[in-house]
Amino acid sequence: MRENVEVVIIGAGPAGLTLANLLQRAGIGCVVLERQSRSYVEQRQRAGVLEHDGARVFEEWGLGESVLSGTSSDGRLEIRLDGRPRLFDVAALTDGRAGRVVPQQVLVQRLIATFLEGGATCASTPPR
Repeated sequence: MRENVEVVIIGAGPAGLTLANLLQRAGIGCVVLERQSRSYVEQRQRAGVLEHDGARVFEEWGLGESVLSGTSSDGRLEIRLDGRPRLFDVAALTDGRAGRVVPQQVLVQRLIATFLEGGATCASTPPR
């Protein structure tokens, strides 16, 4: 007999939402608690590079299409130093194991949408 397991995840950032999606795929019930509003979480900007192994986790768990579609994976990353563009060939520096360039807010939006499509519900609390 299988027990129902509830897991509480604190924080709706990329890590918490990734865990929520993986638990959901494994048939383990969970809830994500976040002190900020959903709108705030979906719009906050942070780092935007997902390394190779992180992208591989999404692909292996069947989340690649919903989470990574349309993201850059060509292994090149442009950075600017003193206003001058510099091209970083990440694939060449990592034996072809380039990650994905994904703005965090896009990653979070897609993780939330995938979690909700999997049957989770979203509850919001009024702002303080």
